[in-house]
Amino acid sequence: MTAPETDVLLSTGDRVLLRSLYETQPLALVFLRHFGCTFCREHVTDLRGETDLNLAFVSMADRVESEAFQRKMQVTHPFICDPEARLYALFGLKRASIGEVFNPRVFMRGVQAVGKGNGVGRPVGNPWQLPGTFILNTKGEVVHAHRSRDAADNLSAAEIRKYLAEAAEVEHARG
Repeated sequence: MTAPETDVLLSTGDRVLLRSLYETQPLALVFLRHFGCTFCREHVTDLRGETDLNLAFVSMADRVESEAFQRKMQVTHPFICDPEARLYALFGLKRASIGEVFNPRVFMRGVQAVGKGNGVGRPVGNPWQLPGTFILNTKGEVVHAHRSRDAADNLSAAEIRKYLAEAAEVEHARG
């Protein structure tokens, strides 16, 4: 799979080509659930300190909501605003079944996430949308795809770091 040739709206108000985010180094494109989701908040909290990683968050919120969330969560990585969930569909991310949102594993993970201080808020975006993470090389090829199997299934910062490093090594070997 290759990333679509499209422009995206950032929370800053800038409209850029998606490729501008990965053309100089591999990118982790991190698709989020709705902003009220405890797992979304946990994931953003876990990744916001990884300032040396080239990653961009994709949200289903508009520019104003994305900018407010980004500021509240103290994130410096870019946020792509996708209120129509167009990129979610292009990357094959699906809407959850009831069992993918409400099951014992998700419940236990929810208890852990809330225990770490990640509250629950008002849904901004489709609460049934599943998240995912895609590692893109500098040609826009997806070299690793993680389509979440349920609401709580996100890659760790260490996994994202590993996949980005592997993509960079392949880029370096190509010359």
